[in-house]
Amino acid sequence: MPQKCTHLDQIKDVEPKTPQGCEECLESGDSWVHLRLCLECGHVGCCDSSKNKHATKHFHATQHPIMQSFQPGEDWRWCYVDEIEVCRMLIALPEPPTAIVAGDAASAFQAIEGLGNLGKRVPEDMSVVGFDDCPAAANFPGLTTVRQPAEEVGQLAGQFVSRLLEGAPASECRVTLPVELIIRASTASPRSE
Repeated sequence: MPQKCTHLDQIKDVEPKTPQGCEECLESGDSWVHLRLCLECGHVGCCDSSKNKHATKHFHATQHPIMQSFQPGEDWRWCYVDEIEVCRMLIALPEPPTAIVAGDAASAFQAIEGLGNLGKRVPEDMSVVGFDDCPAAANFPGLTTVRQPAEEVGQLAGQFVSRLLEGAPASECRVTLPVELIIRASTASPRSE
């Protein structure tokens, strides 16, 4: 299973061909949910949550492996080849997991896209959970996520750095903060065999 993307050498400094939206949807007059930018040629396509899934169709037609979110405020990237392979290996296990828990919302969205590319439905076939409850997590498809008190984390981090600089032992600069599970549409009860 790849530990990191093996296709980084294919990333180019691209300009979006259609910065105003999905190239194919604009041509047909259709709509989209989110946009993805091909980092090899600049094609702008709609995400797998959109009915047309033009970004994934672009990958299958061109084999350009890496795309980036083309949403304001998002900068995560996705390698169709390596991430699909990770999802494929998980679902091929003798006892595949019933859920994927990702380290953040962007990774969770990538897992949802990878599972969709393999014909798996979220949450019917596998649940996906993110961690950080960013604003995009509440949007379609409604990501179940762990909400952490980000503002309190930032305040405490600043206080702990000051204390450490003043010579306080690291053991005195630890705290466990409460988190909250926000259940949305990306999870379901584990399926029974």
